Amino acid sequence: MMNKEIGFKKNSKLSWLISLYLVLTFALPKINIYIGAVPLYFVDIISIFLIYRNINFKSDIKLKKIALFLLFMFIISQLVYLVLTNDIRIFSYNLIRHSIPIIGIFTFFPKIYQEITKKRTYVSIIKYSCLFTSIVLIGSSVPVTRDLIESLVSYNFLYPSAEKIFDKKSGVDEAIRGLSLIGVSNISGTIILFGLGIVIYFEKIKTSNILIILFTLAAATATYSRTVFISLILIFLFKVLISNINSNYKYLFSLIIISIFLNWGKLVENTKYLNFDRINKASFEIEASNENQIRGINERVFSYTQPFNDLQKKPFYLFSGATINSLRSKKSIKYFDLNVNNPDHSLFGRSFYIYGFLVSIIYMFILYLIWKNLMFCVKKRSNLFICIVPVFIWCFTSHGAITTPNGSAIFFLCLVLSTLIIKEEIRQ
Repeated sequence: MMNKEIGFKKNSKLSWLISLYLVLTFALPKINIYIGAVPLYFVDIISIFLIYRNINFKSDIKLKKIALFLLFMFIISQLVYLVLTNDIRIFSYNLIRHSIPIIGIFTFFPKIYQEITKKRTYVSIIKYSCLFTSIVLIGSSVPVTRDLIESLVSYNFLYPSAEKIFDKKSGVDEAIRGLSLIGVSNISGTIILFGLGIVIYFEKIKTSNILIILFTLAAATATYSRTVFISLILIFLFKVLISNINSNYKYLFSLIIISIFLNWGKLVENTKYLNFDRINKASFEIEASNENQIRGINERVFSYTQPFNDLQKKPFYLFSGATINSLRSKKSIKYFDLNVNNPDHSLFGRSFYIYGFLVSIIYMFILYLIWKNLMFCVKKRSNLFICIVPVFIWCFTSHGAITTPNGSAIFFLCLVLSTLIIKEEIRQ
Protein backbone atom coordinates (compact mmCIF):
# COMPACT_ATOMS: atom_id res chain seq x y z
CA MET A 1 0.00 0.00 0.00
CA MET A 2 2.83 2.41 0.88
CA ASN A 3 4.57 1.67 -2.46
CA LYS A 4 1.34 2.45 -4.29
CA GLU A 5 1.01 5.78 -2.48
CA ILE A 6 4.64 6.69 -3.29
CA GLY A 7 4.07 5.74 -6.93
CA PHE A 8 0.89 7.82 -7.06
CA LYS A 9 2.68 10.85 -5.60
CA LYS A 10 5.52 10.49 -8.11
CA ASN A 11 3.08 10.25 -11.02
CA SER A 12 1.13 13.21 -9.68
CA LYS A 13 4.30 15.35 -9.50
CA LEU A 14 5.30 14.26 -13.02
CA SER A 15 1.83 15.10 -14.30
CA TRP A 16 2.03 18.61 -12.81
CA LEU A 17 5.52 19.15 -14.23
CA ILE A 18 4.50 18.11 -17.75
CA SER A 19 1.33 20.19 -17.56
CA LEU A 20 3.28 23.29 -16.49
CA TYR A 21 5.90 22.68 -19.17
CA LEU A 22 3.24 22.51 -21.91
CA VAL A 23 1.49 25.68 -20.70
CA LEU A 24 4.79 27.56 -20.58
CA THR A 25 5.99 26.28 -23.97
CA PHE A 26 2.77 26.99 -25.89
CA ALA A 27 1.68 30.17 -24.10
CA LEU A 28 4.10 31.76 -21.60
CA PRO A 29 7.71 30.67 -22.28
CA LYS A 30 9.18 34.01 -21.15
CA ILE A 31 7.79 34.10 -17.59
CA ASN A 32 10.83 34.87 -15.45
CA ILE A 33 12.34 36.44 -12.40
CA TYR A 34 15.49 38.54 -12.52
CA ILE A 35 18.63 37.60 -10.65
CA GLY A 36 20.74 40.71 -11.01
CA ALA A 37 20.66 41.62 -14.70
CA VAL A 38 19.93 38.08 -15.91
CA PRO A 39 16.37 36.66 -16.24
CA LEU A 40 15.73 33.17 -14.82
CA TYR A 41 12.95 31.47 -16.80
CA PHE A 42 10.30 29.27 -15.20
CA VAL A 43 10.27 26.97 -18.23
CA ASP A 44 13.96 26.22 -17.61
CA ILE A 45 13.33 25.40 -13.94
CA ILE A 46 10.50 22.99 -14.88
CA SER A 47 12.69 21.49 -17.63
CA ILE A 48 15.54 20.83 -15.22
CA PHE A 49 13.15 18.99 -12.87
CA LEU A 50 11.84 16.96 -15.83
CA ILE A 51 15.38 16.11 -16.95
CA TYR A 52 16.27 15.00 -13.42
CA ARG A 53 13.18 12.78 -13.19
CA ASN A 54 13.70 11.23 -16.64
CA ILE A 55 17.49 11.07 -17.00
CA ASN A 56 17.35 7.26 -17.11
CA PHE A 57 14.14 7.07 -19.14
CA LYS A 58 14.50 4.41 -21.84
CA SER A 59 12.97 5.62 -25.10
CA ASP A 60 12.48 3.96 -28.48
CA ILE A 61 14.03 6.98 -30.17
CA LYS A 62 17.53 6.38 -31.54
CA LEU A 63 18.79 9.95 -31.42
CA LYS A 64 20.76 9.99 -28.18
CA LYS A 65 24.18 9.93 -29.92
CA ILE A 66 23.22 12.83 -32.19
CA ALA A 67 21.89 14.79 -29.20
CA LEU A 68 25.07 14.14 -27.19
CA PHE A 69 27.24 15.25 -30.13
CA LEU A 70 25.19 18.45 -30.49
CA LEU A 71 25.48 19.05 -26.75
CA PHE A 72 29.26 18.53 -26.85
CA MET A 73 29.71 20.95 -29.79
CA PHE A 74 27.43 23.49 -28.12
CA ILE A 75 29.54 23.43 -24.93
CA ILE A 76 32.71 23.81 -27.03
CA SER A 77 31.23 26.83 -28.83
CA GLN A 78 30.33 28.45 -25.50
CA LEU A 79 33.83 27.85 -24.14
CA VAL A 80 35.28 29.51 -27.26
CA TYR A 81 32.99 32.48 -26.63
CA LEU A 82 34.05 32.65 -22.97
CA VAL A 83 37.76 32.57 -23.83
CA LEU A 84 37.44 35.26 -26.52
CA THR A 85 35.15 37.65 -24.61
CA ASN A 86 35.56 36.73 -20.93
CA ASP A 87 31.80 37.31 -20.60
CA ILE A 88 30.80 34.81 -17.90
CA ARG A 89 27.23 36.19 -17.78
CA ILE A 90 26.43 35.29 -21.40
CA PHE A 91 28.33 32.00 -21.09
CA SER A 92 26.27 30.87 -18.08
CA TYR A 93 22.99 32.10 -19.52
CA ASN A 94 23.45 30.33 -22.86
CA LEU A 95 24.87 27.16 -21.35
CA ILE A 96 21.72 26.65 -19.28
CA ARG A 97 19.05 27.89 -21.67
CA HIS A 98 20.21 26.38 -24.95
CA SER A 99 21.43 23.02 -23.66
CA ILE A 100 18.09 22.07 -22.05
CA PRO A 101 16.18 21.40 -25.33
CA ILE A 102 19.05 19.23 -26.62
CA ILE A 103 19.07 17.14 -23.43
CA GLY A 104 15.27 16.93 -23.74
CA ILE A 105 15.64 14.78 -26.88
CA PHE A 106 16.63 11.73 -24.83
CA THR A 107 15.02 12.55 -21.47
CA PHE A 108 11.66 14.22 -21.07
CA PHE A 109 10.48 14.77 -24.68
CA PRO A 110 9.92 11.01 -25.18
CA LYS A 111 8.22 10.97 -21.78
CA ILE A 112 5.88 13.76 -22.91
CA TYR A 113 4.95 11.63 -25.95
CA GLN A 114 4.29 8.64 -23.72
CA GLU A 115 2.09 10.66 -21.35
CA ILE A 116 0.15 12.38 -24.17
CA THR A 117 -0.78 8.99 -25.64
CA LYS A 118 -2.04 7.85 -22.22
CA LYS A 119 -3.86 11.00 -21.06
CA ARG A 120 -5.76 13.29 -23.40
CA THR A 121 -5.70 15.93 -20.64
CA TYR A 122 -2.31 17.04 -21.97
CA VAL A 123 -3.80 17.56 -25.43
CA SER A 124 -6.43 19.82 -23.87
CA ILE A 125 -3.68 21.78 -22.12
CA ILE A 126 -1.93 22.31 -25.47
CA LYS A 127 -5.26 23.29 -27.06
CA TYR A 128 -6.15 25.97 -24.52
CA SER A 129 -2.57 27.26 -24.33
CA CYS A 130 -2.63 27.76 -28.11
CA LEU A 131 -6.01 29.46 -27.79
CA PHE A 132 -4.53 31.92 -25.28
CA THR A 133 -1.60 32.64 -27.62
CA SER A 134 -4.04 33.07 -30.52
CA ILE A 135 -6.06 35.64 -28.56
CA VAL A 136 -2.87 37.60 -27.78
CA LEU A 137 -1.75 37.43 -31.43
CA ILE A 138 -5.03 38.76 -32.76
CA GLY A 139 -5.23 41.35 -29.96
CA SER A 140 -1.77 42.72 -30.75
CA SER A 141 -2.50 42.88 -34.48
CA VAL A 142 -5.54 45.16 -34.40
CA PRO A 143 -5.45 48.72 -32.97
CA VAL A 144 -8.56 48.31 -30.77
CA THR A 145 -6.89 45.86 -28.36
CA ARG A 146 -3.20 46.56 -29.06
CA ASP A 147 -2.70 48.80 -26.03
CA LEU A 148 -3.87 46.00 -23.74
CA ILE A 149 -1.40 43.51 -25.27
CA GLU A 150 1.39 46.08 -25.19
CA SER A 151 0.77 46.55 -21.47
CA LEU A 152 1.07 42.77 -21.00
CA VAL A 153 4.39 42.74 -22.85
CA SER A 154 5.60 45.66 -20.74
CA TYR A 155 5.75 43.44 -17.62
CA ASN A 156 9.27 42.07 -17.23
CA PHE A 157 7.75 39.11 -15.41
CA LEU A 158 5.96 38.04 -18.61
CA TYR A 159 8.44 39.36 -21.16
CA PRO A 160 11.98 40.26 -19.99
CA SER A 161 13.32 43.66 -20.94
CA ALA A 162 16.40 41.98 -22.46
CA GLU A 163 14.14 40.59 -25.20
CA LYS A 164 11.73 43.46 -25.85
CA ILE A 165 10.79 43.47 -29.51
CA PHE A 166 7.30 45.04 -29.68
CA ASP A 167 6.68 46.37 -33.19
CA LYS A 168 7.73 49.98 -33.77
CA LYS A 169 4.38 50.44 -35.50
CA SER A 170 2.47 49.68 -32.30
CA GLY A 171 0.94 53.17 -32.33
CA VAL A 172 -0.36 53.14 -35.91
CA ASP A 173 -4.09 52.98 -36.64
CA GLU A 174 -4.03 49.84 -38.80
CA ALA A 175 -3.48 46.11 -38.50
CA ILE A 176 0.14 45.05 -37.97
CA ARG A 177 1.96 41.73 -37.63
CA GLY A 178 0.77 39.95 -34.49
CA LEU A 179 2.99 39.51 -31.45
CA SER A 180 2.45 37.09 -28.58
CA LEU A 181 4.04 36.32 -25.22
CA ILE A 182 5.94 33.59 -27.11
CA GLY A 183 7.74 36.13 -29.27
CA VAL A 184 7.66 37.53 -32.82
CA SER A 185 5.03 36.66 -35.41
CA ASN A 186 6.65 33.76 -37.28
CA ILE A 187 7.63 31.72 -34.20
CA SER A 188 4.23 32.44 -32.59
CA GLY A 189 2.37 31.35 -35.73
CA THR A 190 4.53 28.24 -36.09
CA ILE A 191 4.00 27.14 -32.49
CA ILE A 192 0.20 27.54 -32.53
CA LEU A 193 -0.02 25.59 -35.80
CA PHE A 194 2.25 22.91 -34.33
CA GLY A 195 -0.02 22.73 -31.28
CA LEU A 196 -3.13 22.70 -33.51
CA GLY A 197 -1.64 19.74 -35.40
CA ILE A 198 -1.21 17.80 -32.14
CA VAL A 199 -4.82 18.54 -31.17
CA ILE A 200 -6.25 17.49 -34.57
CA TYR A 201 -4.12 14.34 -34.66
CA PHE A 202 -5.21 13.09 -31.22
CA GLU A 203 -8.75 14.51 -31.03
CA LYS A 204 -9.70 14.73 -34.72
CA ILE A 205 -11.82 17.69 -35.85
CA LYS A 206 -14.58 17.44 -33.25
CA THR A 207 -17.53 19.83 -33.12
CA SER A 208 -16.33 21.11 -29.75
CA ASN A 209 -12.97 22.03 -31.28
CA ILE A 210 -14.24 23.88 -34.36
CA LEU A 211 -14.28 27.32 -32.72
CA ILE A 212 -10.77 26.89 -31.29
CA ILE A 213 -9.46 25.65 -34.67
CA LEU A 214 -10.97 28.65 -36.47
CA PHE A 215 -9.59 31.05 -33.87
CA THR A 216 -6.11 29.50 -34.20
CA LEU A 217 -6.22 29.77 -37.99
CA ALA A 218 -7.32 33.42 -37.69
CA ALA A 219 -4.40 34.09 -35.33
CA ALA A 220 -1.97 32.43 -37.75
CA THR A 221 -3.33 34.74 -40.46
CA ALA A 222 -2.82 37.75 -38.17
CA THR A 223 0.93 37.06 -38.11
CA TYR A 224 1.15 38.23 -41.75
CA SER A 225 4.22 36.02 -41.94
CA ARG A 226 5.21 34.49 -45.29
CA THR A 227 6.50 31.41 -43.48
CA VAL A 228 3.20 30.89 -41.67
CA PHE A 229 1.16 31.59 -44.81
CA ILE A 230 3.05 28.93 -46.77
CA SER A 231 2.33 26.47 -43.95
CA LEU A 232 -1.37 27.40 -44.00
CA ILE A 233 -1.59 26.87 -47.76
CA LEU A 234 0.07 23.45 -47.51
CA ILE A 235 -2.25 22.45 -44.64
CA PHE A 236 -5.36 23.48 -46.59
CA LEU A 237 -4.14 21.70 -49.74
CA PHE A 238 -3.35 18.58 -47.75
CA LYS A 239 -6.80 18.51 -46.12
CA VAL A 240 -8.47 18.94 -49.52
CA LEU A 241 -6.39 16.23 -51.20
CA ILE A 242 -6.98 13.62 -48.47
CA SER A 243 -10.70 14.34 -48.28
CA ASN A 244 -13.33 11.97 -49.65
CA ILE A 245 -14.66 14.35 -52.27
CA ASN A 246 -14.44 13.58 -56.00
CA SER A 247 -10.94 13.88 -57.51
CA ASN A 248 -12.00 16.55 -60.01
CA TYR A 249 -13.36 18.69 -57.17
CA LYS A 250 -10.12 18.18 -55.22
CA TYR A 251 -8.11 19.71 -58.06
CA LEU A 252 -10.65 22.51 -58.42
CA PHE A 253 -10.53 23.36 -54.71
CA SER A 254 -6.72 23.19 -54.75
CA LEU A 255 -6.63 25.61 -57.69
CA ILE A 256 -9.01 27.97 -55.87
CA ILE A 257 -6.84 27.92 -52.71
CA ILE A 258 -3.66 28.70 -54.70
CA SER A 259 -5.45 31.43 -56.70
CA ILE A 260 -6.76 33.09 -53.53
CA PHE A 261 -3.27 33.09 -52.04
CA LEU A 262 -1.67 34.56 -55.16
CA ASN A 263 -4.32 37.29 -55.47
CA TRP A 264 -5.02 37.94 -51.80
CA GLY A 265 -4.02 41.60 -51.96
CA LYS A 266 -6.55 42.22 -54.76
CA LEU A 267 -9.37 40.24 -53.18
CA VAL A 268 -9.22 41.66 -49.66
CA GLU A 269 -9.15 45.39 -49.04
CA ASN A 270 -6.85 46.46 -46.21
CA THR A 271 -8.61 47.94 -43.20
CA LYS A 272 -7.71 48.71 -39.61
CA TYR A 273 -8.34 44.99 -38.95
CA LEU A 274 -6.62 43.49 -42.02
CA ASN A 275 -3.29 44.25 -43.63
CA PHE A 276 -2.05 41.89 -46.34
CA ASP A 277 0.25 44.39 -48.02
CA ARG A 278 3.32 42.73 -46.53
CA ILE A 279 2.41 39.28 -47.87
CA ASN A 280 1.46 40.61 -51.28
CA LYS A 281 4.38 42.97 -51.80
CA ALA A 282 7.06 40.91 -50.15
CA SER A 283 6.08 37.75 -52.05
CA PHE A 284 4.81 38.82 -55.46
CA GLU A 285 5.51 42.52 -56.04
CA ILE A 286 9.20 42.80 -55.23
CA GLU A 287 10.59 46.24 -56.01
CA ALA A 288 14.27 46.68 -56.79
CA SER A 289 14.25 49.97 -54.91
CA ASN A 290 12.86 48.44 -51.71
CA GLU A 291 15.97 47.60 -49.69
CA ASN A 292 14.09 45.74 -46.94
CA GLN A 293 12.42 43.41 -49.43
CA ILE A 294 15.68 42.67 -51.25
CA ARG A 295 17.52 42.22 -47.97
CA GLY A 296 14.92 39.77 -46.61
CA ILE A 297 15.06 37.63 -49.75
CA ASN A 298 18.86 37.71 -49.95
CA GLU A 299 19.22 36.69 -46.31
CA ARG A 300 17.28 33.51 -47.05
CA VAL A 301 18.79 32.64 -50.44
CA PHE A 302 22.39 33.42 -49.45
CA SER A 303 22.05 31.46 -46.21
CA TYR A 304 22.38 28.31 -48.34
CA THR A 305 25.27 29.52 -50.55
CA GLN A 306 27.39 32.08 -48.66
CA PRO A 307 28.48 29.68 -45.88
CA PHE A 308 30.42 27.57 -48.41
CA ASN A 309 32.27 30.67 -49.65
CA ASP A 310 33.11 31.69 -46.09
CA LEU A 311 34.25 28.17 -45.26
CA GLN A 312 36.85 28.38 -48.03
CA LYS A 313 38.12 31.75 -46.78
CA LYS A 314 38.03 30.87 -43.07
CA PRO A 315 38.54 27.12 -42.47
CA PHE A 316 37.92 27.52 -38.71
CA TYR A 317 34.21 27.55 -39.60
CA LEU A 318 34.53 23.80 -40.10
CA PHE A 319 34.60 23.26 -36.32
CA SER A 320 33.50 26.51 -34.69
CA GLY A 321 31.39 29.62 -35.13
CA ALA A 322 30.59 32.82 -33.28
CA THR A 323 28.16 31.23 -30.77
CA ILE A 324 24.76 32.55 -29.63
CA ASN A 325 24.42 36.02 -28.17
CA SER A 326 20.93 35.81 -26.66
CA LEU A 327 21.23 38.78 -24.30
CA ARG A 328 22.69 41.00 -27.03
CA SER A 329 25.89 41.59 -25.12
CA LYS A 330 28.24 44.30 -26.34
CA LYS A 331 31.00 41.69 -26.19
CA SER A 332 30.12 39.92 -29.43
CA ILE A 333 32.18 38.06 -32.01
CA LYS A 334 31.68 39.59 -35.44
CA TYR A 335 31.40 36.64 -37.77
CA PHE A 336 30.34 38.48 -40.92
CA ASP A 337 29.89 42.06 -42.13
CA LEU A 338 26.69 43.40 -40.57
CA ASN A 339 26.55 46.24 -43.11
CA VAL A 340 25.60 43.84 -45.92
CA ASN A 341 22.97 41.11 -46.17
CA ASN A 342 23.34 38.63 -43.33
CA PRO A 343 23.41 35.17 -44.94
CA ASP A 344 21.94 33.34 -41.95
CA HIS A 345 18.15 33.47 -42.26
CA SER A 346 17.65 29.71 -42.10
CA LEU A 347 18.43 26.81 -39.81
CA PHE A 348 21.43 25.90 -41.98
CA GLY A 349 22.87 29.41 -42.27
CA ARG A 350 22.51 30.32 -38.60
CA SER A 351 23.80 26.97 -37.31
CA PHE A 352 26.82 27.33 -39.63
CA TYR A 353 27.79 30.78 -38.36
CA ILE A 354 27.08 29.94 -34.72
CA TYR A 355 28.46 26.40 -34.41
CA GLY A 356 30.41 25.73 -37.60
CA PHE A 357 29.93 23.49 -40.63
CA LEU A 358 29.96 20.11 -38.84
CA VAL A 359 27.10 21.02 -36.54
CA SER A 360 25.10 22.63 -39.37
CA ILE A 361 25.27 19.29 -41.21
CA ILE A 362 23.87 17.54 -38.12
CA TYR A 363 21.03 20.05 -37.96
CA MET A 364 20.32 19.43 -41.65
CA PHE A 365 20.27 15.70 -40.97
CA ILE A 366 17.68 16.25 -38.22
CA LEU A 367 15.66 18.42 -40.61
CA TYR A 368 15.92 15.58 -43.15
CA LEU A 369 14.47 13.18 -40.54
CA ILE A 370 11.56 15.59 -40.04
CA TRP A 371 11.14 15.72 -43.83
CA LYS A 372 10.98 11.91 -43.93
CA ASN A 373 8.28 11.98 -41.27
CA LEU A 374 6.43 14.59 -43.33
CA MET A 375 6.53 12.38 -46.44
CA PHE A 376 5.28 9.42 -44.41
CA CYS A 377 2.28 11.54 -43.38
CA VAL A 378 1.58 12.46 -47.01
CA LYS A 379 1.77 8.81 -48.06
CA LYS A 380 -0.44 7.60 -45.20
CA ARG A 381 -2.72 10.66 -45.30
CA SER A 382 -2.06 11.24 -41.62
CA ASN A 383 -3.18 14.40 -39.83
CA LEU A 384 0.26 14.40 -38.23
CA PHE A 385 1.20 16.37 -41.37
CA ILE A 386 -0.50 19.44 -39.84
CA CYS A 387 1.79 19.18 -36.82
CA ILE A 388 5.06 18.75 -38.78
CA VAL A 389 4.75 21.04 -41.82
CA PRO A 390 4.81 24.43 -40.01
CA VAL A 391 7.98 23.46 -38.11
CA PHE A 392 9.69 22.20 -41.28
CA ILE A 393 8.86 25.33 -43.34
CA TRP A 394 9.87 27.58 -40.44
CA CYS A 395 13.28 25.89 -40.08
CA PHE A 396 13.84 26.06 -43.82
CA THR A 397 13.29 29.83 -43.97
CA SER A 398 14.04 31.11 -40.43
CA HIS A 399 16.58 30.71 -37.64
CA GLY A 400 14.42 30.64 -34.49
CA ALA A 401 15.15 26.95 -33.89
CA ILE A 402 18.76 27.96 -33.21
CA THR A 403 18.55 31.42 -31.68
CA THR A 404 15.63 30.98 -29.26
CA PRO A 405 15.47 28.25 -26.58
CA ASN A 406 11.71 27.90 -27.03
CA GLY A 407 12.17 27.57 -30.80
CA SER A 408 14.82 24.93 -30.22
CA ALA A 409 12.47 23.06 -27.86
CA ILE A 410 9.67 23.07 -30.48
CA PHE A 411 12.10 21.86 -33.18
CA PHE A 412 13.32 18.90 -31.12
CA LEU A 413 9.87 18.19 -29.63
CA CYS A 414 8.46 18.00 -33.19
CA LEU A 415 11.22 15.56 -34.14
CA VAL A 416 10.65 13.32 -31.10
CA LEU A 417 6.83 13.35 -31.21
CA SER A 418 6.57 12.74 -34.96
CA THR A 419 9.22 9.98 -34.91
CA LEU A 420 7.64 8.10 -32.01
CA ILE A 421 4.08 8.50 -33.33
CA ILE A 422 5.12 7.17 -36.74
CA LYS A 423 6.97 4.24 -35.13
CA GLU A 424 3.80 3.35 -33.27
CA GLU A 425 1.71 3.63 -36.47
CA ILE A 426 4.13 1.32 -38.32
CA ARG A 427 4.04 -1.14 -35.43
CA GLN A 428 0.27 -1.33 -35.63
